[in-house]
Amino acid sequence: MTCNNSGFECFNAGAEVAVLCITKSGEVLNYQAFTDAKGIYTVAETMPETDRWDACLARPISSFHDHCT
Repeated sequence: MTCNNSGFECFNAGAEVAVLCITKSGEVLNYQAFTDAKGIYTVAETMPETDRWDACLARPISSFHDHCT
């Protein structure tokens, strides 16, 4: 998954990002990624194409507050 201008949100360069995805079979996966100099994050995935993500949400780790954890 790569952030771009077609639906994924981009972040500041060097941001730590939490990514939560749900697969087509209903499995929930949690990833951690860091953005590059352009604010683009990439999550490597080895899952078969038939069971890839159905939807993902991402937000900077720094946006979480103590009362939310």
